[in-house]
Amino acid sequence: MALQIIGGTVASTQIVDCAMLGSALLLMKLDNRAALAEFVSSVLGDLLKYDRQHHSDLLTTLTTYSRFNSNNGG
Repeated sequence: MALQIIGGTVASTQIVDCAMLGSALLLMKLDNRAALAEFVSSVLGDLLKYDRQHHSDLLTTLTTYSRFNSNNGG
């Protein structure tokens, strides 16, 4: 399944790095809350920590930026 997601094939002697899956890995883990929390932490952990420490809301900024397909209007 992992190879189907990344759109490739490998010989049986090769190793596929799960980091190559990115957000596809998230979709595979939706039913596993602990794995999902670990994925979120690995991707957004530093941002969430910064927000907590500085009482900022960069996560909302990132969400808005992503929602509008990274379009800055220009």
